[in-house]
Amino acid sequence: MKKFFLYIAIFVSHDVVAQHLWHNKERQVHYLPEGNDFVCVNPTRRFNRALYGTNTAFRVEAGDLPEFAMYMPGMGGNLQFALLNGGNKKWLIKADSIKAIYRPGSMVYEIRDSLLGSGKLSLTVLALSNAEGMVIKIGAESIPAQVQLVWIYGGASGKKFSRDGDIGADPE
Repeated sequence: MKKFFLYIAIFVSHDVVAQHLWHNKERQVHYLPEGNDFVCVNPTRRFNRALYGTNTAFRVEAGDLPEFAMYMPGMGGNLQFALLNGGNKKWLIKADSIKAIYRPGSMVYEIRDSLLGSGKLSLTVLALSNAEGMVIKIGAESIPAQVQLVWIYGGASGKKFSRDGDIGADPE
């Protein structure tokens, strides 16, 4: 058996790259590769990463921040998490430090916050492969016993969005 190698080199003028805008905004690298993953630290975007499971139009709308929606197609609901520690509370998307990791087929979040002390919370989200739904694995490391993680789910309305809910076509 013969081995075949193909090498391709592409050169682009720095001036062309520097002038390239996206919707009249300078482009910035959002996710960086880390091993087989793509990682974003202290992100700001919601619902910009779809997770597919079944062979239907269903998807879990995940994103850089740990808040999730289900598109059935049509709005199938929204899931949010919050931290409680004594009288203090905070939505998880507002945590002091969020590391969002896109691992093909899943989103993984590593969360640190003053409400967690020196501890860390981790979430792994996948779309189900045999039904329209999602599964979330939650891990805790060195979190004070009084810390509570609460969740809220609602908003299942069946509302249809433009372009069948394509990511970026509608506001968050």
